[in-house]
Amino acid sequence: MTCELWRDQIESYIDGELAASHDSEIASHLRGCPNCNAFAAETIHLKRAVASAGRRYQPSADFRAQIMDSIGARATTNQRSFWMQFALAAALIVALAAGGLLYRDHTRDITREIADIHLNEISSANPVEVISTDMHTVKPWFQGKVPFTFNLPELANSPFTLTGGRVVYLHGSPCALLVFQYRLHRISVIIGPESALATSDGQRQLPNGFRMVSWNKNGYSYVTIGDAGMDVIGDLSGRMRAVQE
Repeated sequence: MTCELWRDQIESYIDGELAASHDSEIASHLRGCPNCNAFAAETIHLKRAVASAGRRYQPSADFRAQIMDSIGARATTNQRSFWMQFALAAALIVALAAGGLLYRDHTRDITREIADIHLNEISSANPVEVISTDMHTVKPWFQGKVPFTFNLPELANSPFTLTGGRVVYLHGSPCALLVFQYRLHRISVIIGPESALATSDGQRQLPNGFRMVSWNKNGYSYVTIGDAGMDVIGDLSGRMRAVQE
């Protein structure tokens, strides 16, 4: 299959719209094709830019208040009490529903951004800024680059190998991206403040074939993501979680 035909499917792959069998084929192709890697990275960056621009043009609280005041001003004196009670009840229902939708949208957006970061990492010819299998080299490299610290597990006699790390940004906050190797699978662990990275604790099977485990502790969020089996992702997550103070 030529790169042109692959590229017809890459955007659907990024959006998690392909069947699992096609996901694995495209992921394998991206690992070995620098041109398609670059195309995937450009697509991800474009999608992030569009999403960021869309978030800028949301109505402010003041604008919504003006609209509500305008609506209220048209109520007659005799109807005002009834309609005020009705509006308050309706607003409460809408607020509760919107709160749930916003939370789900926020979680979905964060999950998509995390998946994009991991896809960008596995597609890149230079996925890390500090290259080392030694945790005593990788951990100190982050000092001064992220406003927090973390611990790394001892991986001797384990199926995992630390390959390095880099700094990534979520919602303007610097986060630590650690890269591990498990056989032919590259696994990312992202650590950052809950305000930028917050996801609910637990395991997720993502539409694009990635598997993710996340948890929160002491104001920080930890996310492990990759295309290895859930037992493998969970194993590495457990090792990371066990050494955090």
